[in-house]
Amino acid sequence: DIHDEDVDIYLLRDCTSWELLGQARTTEDNEHVSVLGIEDTGGRVFFQIPADKKLGIGRHRIHFVVKGDLSTADQFIQVLPAGARVVVSDIDGTLTTSEYAQVWDVLLKISPEAHPGSPQALWALARRGYYFYYLTARPEFLGARTQEWLAERGFPPGISHTTLSHNGASGDAALAYKLAHLDDLAQRIGRVPDYAFGNKESDVAAFTQAGIDPAHCYYFELDGDAQQGVVHQDYQGLVSQFESLPLVCP
Repeated sequence: DIHDEDVDIYLLRDCTSWELLGQARTTEDNEHVSVLGIEDTGGRVFFQIPADKKLGIGRHRIHFVVKGDLSTADQFIQVLPAGARVVVSDIDGTLTTSEYAQVWDVLLKISPEAHPGSPQALWALARRGYYFYYLTARPEFLGARTQEWLAERGFPPGISHTTLSHNGASGDAALAYKLAHLDDLAQRIGRVPDYAFGNKESDVAAFTQAGIDPAHCYYFELDGDAQQGVVHQDYQGLVSQFESLPLVCP
């Protein structure tokens, strides 16, 4: 963590034009109250976007620059229209060919492969008007790498969330983490996601308890109880199915 350092905050509005939003200072431990469930563990930036620079509907990139050493970090914010339809997807084992893809990526610098047809299947939904929310129980430090990997493998752009822990989560901890985020998402957009993709029983439990239609929950090679979800082994076989869906027009 870097504490008590000035940070310039820039906005790439609608991913087209840069502007300076303002400046903030990285925190000491517990200096700031929690916001949206984000506790102040130190070295964080809490910044209120000025009213005259309010974000409109669309996808926006925030670029943070530490003035002391010019190190940087990025954040993406997506402002959705009313009635937006959302697809949620796990990543490791669901989109990657290995459940432990993050380990090979970090330790061996091997970029994981994606399951054949998975980018095409998700793009078929994106072209019908669905927005994407990638929800992974990876540790926080893999946030930027996760976004990079999704772009490298050609997945639709979307918002990705990791845990705020150093080690990530699994089992009951992963279930609690994902369910909390799904509940928060439903409150924000006024509806549960329309489609969901996972590969573990914790995904089944999270999607079921979140109220997502089991017929729209797809589990890759799940070895367990899908509770009326769709267990599949081939994303390519889903492409034509999704391409035939009606357009959604929020």
